[in-house]
Amino acid sequence: MFFFRALSVVWLGVMIAAAPASAAGTYAWPLQVSQPVTVSNLAFPAQSQLVVVCGIAASPNAASITQATTVVPVGAATNGVVSYNGTVVVSLAGTNPAPQAGYAVNCLLRIKINGQFTTIGSQSAYTLP
Repeated sequence: MFFFRALSVVWLGVMIAAAPASAAGTYAWPLQVSQPVTVSNLAFPAQSQLVVVCGIAASPNAASITQATTVVPVGAATNGVVSYNGTVVVSLAGTNPAPQAGYAVNCLLRIKINGQFTTIGSQSAYTLP
């Protein structure tokens, strides 16, 4: 079993690539999610991937309208561990419905080892203004 020590998957900020489509709080696709990531001394076997997975839903408990993944560029593992401190951007694309004010954006830091994903750290959640 691997010991994971994720110091934090911290505050989630949402940057909108285009201005709101209307005064009612409708946003245009793609929605860019900027996710700060900090990990320290994470056990990282060869062929592993560290990823941020984000999804958007009409409410926190609803099914995701769309989901996207971005690989965290951790570089080569030193002595079987990696550390990373930076920000990754996840681009959520979709068609209909367009994101609305009040929609929930959730992101998870996950590691993929031998085809299996494991969530590490805590979930970041944000509600579109």
